Amino acid sequence: MCGKPECRSHRVDSWSRKAWPLDVWHPTIALLARISRIAPVAWVVLLGMGLLAGMGNGWGRAQETALESASETTKAAAAEANRDAPTYDLTLKAELGSTYRVKRELTAEGTIRAEMPPSSSNELAAKTNDSLASKPLKLQVRARMEYDERIAAVEKGNVPARAARRVRQAGAAIRGEVRPSNIMLRPQVATLVAERRDRSVFLYSPGGPLTRAELDLARGPGDPLGWIDLLPNRPVAVGETWTLGETSVRELTDYDALASHTLEGTLVAVRDGDAEIRFRGLVNGVARGGEGKVACSAALLFNLKTGTIRKLVLNRNENRAAGPVETALTLKSTLTIEMTPISEPPAELNDAMLADLPSRPPTEWEELFYESPGGKFTLTHDRDWHLFWDDAKLTVLKRLQLGELVAQVNLSTGPNAGPGRHQDVVQFENDVKTVLGNRFREWIGKGEVKSPHNTFLYKVSARGVENEIGVIWTYFLAAGPQGDQLLGTFILGQGQLDTFSDQDDRLMKNLRFIPSR
Repeated sequence: MCGKPECRSHRVDSWSRKAWPLDVWHPTIALLARISRIAPVAWVVLLGMGLLAGMGNGWGRAQETALESASETTKAAAAEANRDAPTYDLTLKAELGSTYRVKRELTAEGTIRAEMPPSSSNELAAKTNDSLASKPLKLQVRARMEYDERIAAVEKGNVPARAARRVRQAGAAIRGEVRPSNIMLRPQVATLVAERRDRSVFLYSPGGPLTRAELDLARGPGDPLGWIDLLPNRPVAVGETWTLGETSVRELTDYDALASHTLEGTLVAVRDGDAEIRFRGLVNGVARGGEGKVACSAALLFNLKTGTIRKLVLNRNENRAAGPVETALTLKSTLTIEMTPISEPPAELNDAMLADLPSRPPTEWEELFYESPGGKFTLTHDRDWHLFWDDAKLTVLKRLQLGELVAQVNLSTGPNAGPGRHQDVVQFENDVKTVLGNRFREWIGKGEVKSPHNTFLYKVSARGVENEIGVIWTYFLAAGPQGDQLLGTFILGQGQLDTFSDQDDRLMKNLRFIPSR
């Protein structure tokens, strides 16, 4: 038990586990078969074309072959015609400290496949999911964001590597046959920092951790900081083409890994100091563990004098299979990004602010923040945890590492035990063993976990077998000073134990109960 003075109010209550709903104790483990089958991204992307053929987005192999053939013919003709034509330098340039106003708008329409909340009844879940499996749900998304951006670091050749941003407005609305939602950016995280890491753009706020929804809104696809290989690194003539680099392709598609792509750019004209460029092609890849295929076409204006992109309009037509943390989708979208140089940065992005930015931000800036819909508790967690489901009684997070599903946790609110009280831990252990039944093999650990937030935490871990798969179950009993209780149930395959490490302790130590008002 907790021996700290601040924990002295916690006392044992010995009421029965009948007070907890059954599905709190035994969430469905249908996910286990999936855990054992999910392959790392490196393996999945090798299957890209074979798995995705015939997904029904109108781009079959015949169309791809025709496009490739036409592309080669066009290249040969352009090279001959432009032998003596003038060439233009399309190199991106950015001066340290320069400031831009960026406007980004996204509209999308399509369908997703229904996902049901986890259930203790495999039979019920199977019946419900079977009835919905063939019913796509309509989805509409509208998002807009406007921010001022100041270049905080550049790489060789004046390529921007880091930028500080001050958001002027940001919001998104999701509608259709899905749970409607409106997403806004909280004022305390309106100052952002974007930097390139591992060929991707990493976004965080010095004001504190973002929520997953805020990160998705502020980060979005097509971040200009990731356009480092969008344009050729050589002078080109009107009519010439080039293949886009993988960093930019991932940025435009929001894919984590690519299997293949045919995305090419063409300089189509030069007018009034602007280069007019067109992009077109197909991309196969993986996003959050789900294989997808997207057809892209885009128009871009590049200012030859300043070496900056003024506007991008990107159309995408995507089909993506369900992954471990996201539903299957069929989506058409248009992304519009405009960038305008401005003479004076906002006060929030002054010289002192840029100078004070650490070379590597503290961990708390990089974490994500979660508050349960019922307002019972909050969490901070790293970005490998993905929200899969939440309502007033149940929150489900799944852990995805390098494209592989590692674990799932169900956080279920329980009955209030009264101020300073919680369930008896011996009874808690017995209840866990009873629920696991003949699947239980042995305890692998149990005891109190010290929390820095005046939260009582008691943990038991068991090794067992489910459907001939080795399983690790870990249950946390959590209680707040006012008697609020929560049951955290972690489930992972035996083979994932080393990869998962102590992530359960890290997550639960960041749990905070919200005092009742």
